[in-house]
Amino acid sequence: MKAIYWLRKFFSKRNPVKPTPEHKKRHVEKALDMMGRPELAKFITIDYPVNKKGICPRVIFTIQSNNVSEVGVNGCQVEDMIEYTRNLVKCLNSSFPCDENRQTLQHLDGALQWQINRTNDRKHRKVEGKNKK
Repeated sequence: MKAIYWLRKFFSKRNPVKPTPEHKKRHVEKALDMMGRPELAKFITIDYPVNKKGICPRVIFTIQSNNVSEVGVNGCQVEDMIEYTRNLVKCLNSSFPCDENRQTLQHLDGALQWQINRTNDRKHRKVEGKNKK
């Protein structure tokens, strides 16, 4: 009976928004969706994404092994893990905003920028994709 009451309330004229799968997604899934790179789905996977109390989701990162130029893309990079974590904190902060989350986001943005700087430096020195300093 409670479900019928909720559905009537949800679909009333006061709340014209209809439920979508997005309403049921957990923060861990939303963070992956925010990356906007579906090819990462095979390297960043989520076990137990069901939004059920007491069931913890597990995020699994498959890390790139060897140089992309030698073996192709077979995993994610450090930047991908930082970006995922930043998106996760953004999702959490949208539901539970606080100064600590904002500070965390600032530092994750800084960490991501340092990785981008590192890649650009390696490209400039023509050592990107090689096992050289």
